[in-house]
Amino acid sequence: QFCNNEEPQFDAAWNDYGDNTFLGECGTGACCISGTCVMVSEAACVGAQGEWNGLYAHCSATQCRMSCPSDITRDNTTDIADLIELLSEWGACP
Repeated sequence: QFCNNEEPQFDAAWNDYGDNTFLGECGTGACCISGTCVMVSEAACVGAQGEWNGLYAHCSATQCRMSCPSDITRDNTTDIADLIELLSEWGACP
């Protein structure tokens, strides 16, 4: 992987065998937020309640699932666990 570079930077012949990824910034990775992939740091992804796909993972190789607001536990299903999580937070807001 190449960080802080853009693709037209090489001034010599080279072969891309598919494992080269050009990243705008070092320390970023693919983050799915509401079904859309963005390249951000892990901290920014977690702060936005996104789904972190790993350092240097790229959006071109990431398939984000559509968000399901009722899946509170983010286990890809709406079930009793989501209801329990909702009820555990019931009450007056701080």
